[in-house]
Amino acid sequence: MRNNMRNNIYKLIIGGLMCLCLTGCQKAPEKVVEDMKEYGENEQKKESEITYCSPQELKNLDVKAIMGKGYRVRIPDNVDFSRVEDVCELTVKFKENFVADYEKKYAELFGFDLSKLEESRGVGGRLKQGDDEEKKIHYGIRDNGLLAYMSGHWFDDATESKVEGRYDIFKDDIENVKIDFAGDSIRLSDMCKKSEEWFNTNIGTDTLTYNVTDALVRNVSYGSENVKRLSLCGEFAYKGIFFNNHLFDISEESGTEYTSILTNSVVSEYEAADDMVKLVVNDCLFEVTDAKKLDKIVDFESALRIVEEELTGFRLFEFCDVMPLYVMETVSDESGGIDPKAPGIELKARPVYAFLEKGDLSSDEMPDDITIALNKYRRYVYVDMVTGEFVTDIEK
Repeated sequence: MRNNMRNNIYKLIIGGLMCLCLTGCQKAPEKVVEDMKEYGENEQKKESEITYCSPQELKNLDVKAIMGKGYRVRIPDNVDFSRVEDVCELTVKFKENFVADYEKKYAELFGFDLSKLEESRGVGGRLKQGDDEEKKIHYGIRDNGLLAYMSGHWFDDATESKVEGRYDIFKDDIENVKIDFAGDSIRLSDMCKKSEEWFNTNIGTDTLTYNVTDALVRNVSYGSENVKRLSLCGEFAYKGIFFNNHLFDISEESGTEYTSILTNSVVSEYEAADDMVKLVVNDCLFEVTDAKKLDKIVDFESALRIVEEELTGFRLFEFCDVMPLYVMETVSDESGGIDPKAPGIELKARPVYAFLEKGDLSSDEMPDDITIALNKYRRYVYVDMVTGEFVTDIEK
């Protein structure tokens, strides 16, 4: 039995929220401060004028032409803003009463007996979860939109797990990548489409776009039985810009207080082309309730100058990814606590340019119980696309 593994879905999500609540205004951990000694003093910092562009101009931007001007900050050659449709200041609302509205529907979808559910309350509202030992099915659902289903081998203890491949769906050429399930071979691109179609048909959202963004292929052993397992991580976007779904070491308060954790992804796992053995909608589901469309935004070259002026005095910075993201702002109650995932809560989401340092993907033990995207990035820099505000978890 793997009760601990299944319970971790809920415990790790709550733990991530607690880290968010506790780290927003704290000093950086000693290890992070020690790591940052390599950066030194920034003696080159200066301020320059911010210039602006339209979202359409950003969409059509030739990033290589800008980087040819000799900026010291290094970014990938494949930075791409072509998916941007609009840039907005957003209000989003998390699901509420998700248990009452959908527990029967999804129990029937997953073949689960509702009488086996046990109820509790905590972060995110009412939670119902349970195991069907005979069918080897785990099912959980929470008021703010969390949904969890695991079956088959998830009830067994793996003796070995080896990563065979990791893929960034939007950057890697996956068209000829095939997944060799037992007795079945299918292209990774087709599996991504299958997963997206399943989600949109059976769950879906009214205001957001869902796309698979990362894939992890593993060979998992259960004694003498070897199983090929494909994990697909999907994320949500609004008008071509994804919401932040990445975990970082710390969150430093700098003017506006941003959350550094938003594990709102969907992880689905397959052991055959038509055998989905796991589905987890992490943390919550939400919808956009208000969108203030922006006619002009800080242009990318201004964002690049801001990052360079803030950081290049430390060392030559190299980022593995640069992208637009929507980042949630935290909400505090009267006592100063932060509960960003309460059912029905409304939060503001701001558009930023995100400059991301590569994380540690060397371990075979990927923490995909929450999301494949964890550990993908080490540290972040945000430049607000409206105000030009600079926010980072790099301790200066």
